[in-house]
Amino acid sequence: MGQFKVLVIGESAALRQHINFVLSQQRFIIIEASDIHTGLEKIQEESFYLIIVDNLVSPSSTMDFLQKVRKISGYSAVPILLIKEESSPLLETGVSVIPLPPNGRIAADNLDFYYITKPFSMFALNSMVKKIFQDIYTASSPDSRSITLTGS
Repeated sequence: MGQFKVLVIGESAALRQHINFVLSQQRFIIIEASDIHTGLEKIQEESFYLIIVDNLVSPSSTMDFLQKVRKISGYSAVPILLIKEESSPLLETGVSVIPLPPNGRIAADNLDFYYITKPFSMFALNSMVKKIFQDIYTASSPDSRSITLTGS
């Protein structure tokens, strides 16, 4: 498998290290950012195949972050995986909250992202990343890239 760069953004060093450990076993190159501002700087400096972000301080800041990323050149379709607390709302969108399964994808209007609920197992994280790469990078377009993840 080739080298796929993943950005992991989160205030918790322990969470970033856990994700780094799990995904580096799949030979991903992991770049970490401890806050949203550093993460946005790294996004403007480098190319990533996936952005993983621990749900931010508030649902509205998460929405703001998603909108900023989508406006950066080359990032309109890069997959984003949000990590959320089981009890916290995913986003503040002005619509009523509907129950969501623990892990999944939201694709509506300007929003298109995946999410996973804490706590999650190594298997759940590997499975979600595998699904994301299958959805995004194994399309039948001539320039699509194919990857193989092991152990999930």
